[in-house]
Amino acid sequence: MPAAFPLPGGRSESPRRWRRNGSRGWRKGWGYGWSTIAILATMREAEARVTGVRAAPSGPLRVSAPTSFGRLHIAPHLHRFLDDHPAVALEFNLSDGFVDLIGERIDVALRIAPEIAPDLVAHRLGTSRRLLCAAPAYLARHDAPETIAQLSDHRLLAATGQMPWRLVSGTRRATIEQPSAVITNSSEIVRELALTGVGIALRSLWDVGETLARGDLVRILPDWEGSTTRSTRARRRCCRR
Repeated sequence: MPAAFPLPGGRSESPRRWRRNGSRGWRKGWGYGWSTIAILATMREAEARVTGVRAAPSGPLRVSAPTSFGRLHIAPHLHRFLDDHPAVALEFNLSDGFVDLIGERIDVALRIAPEIAPDLVAHRLGTSRRLLCAAPAYLARHDAPETIAQLSDHRLLAATGQMPWRLVSGTRRATIEQPSAVITNSSEIVRELALTGVGIALRSLWDVGETLARGDLVRILPDWEGSTTRSTRARRRCCRR
């Protein structure tokens, strides 16, 4: 919420002041404040179109992303963003858990999820394909499952909140509900456990594509994948009256 809104004569008044003036006055002030912000933004946009000069992005920017995705696919490109926008004070947080974007004042969040909360604005970036995989060391000790039902005979690996697995194969659907062999809140720990032969994991292709190509992990039950309702999305807070 903005700390203060401009008023005629160069004065400003905060929402806290409006609250002291009563709920009716607060609502009027709130509406006036948002109208003023919209007018000023329109004026700045019109000036930019006429002069060809646009204000450079500046100030704090708080970004949140999943740990693995942020490390592999965002962090390597941050230097270019910082070079292009030196006035931006970036705060970049990685977490696999639930993040309250409003409560923690996150400006932009990247999430892999089937849907978003109605008070957020989201832009779909792509589909996250997820494959069942295990290390050759694990498969050397255990016969690879040949059917979905045989997964129950194996050690499955998933971070907290990643079960159940919802799998698809053409028109077929299957739900796997089984405790992870290791309890962890880290998706990266699950990846390392799979690589070291602890069990079978359902991993995103953007996360294990290179390890599959090298043979460090082997895809199992190739006819089955994680449900494609999950997608990578960029989300931001939505200001509402």
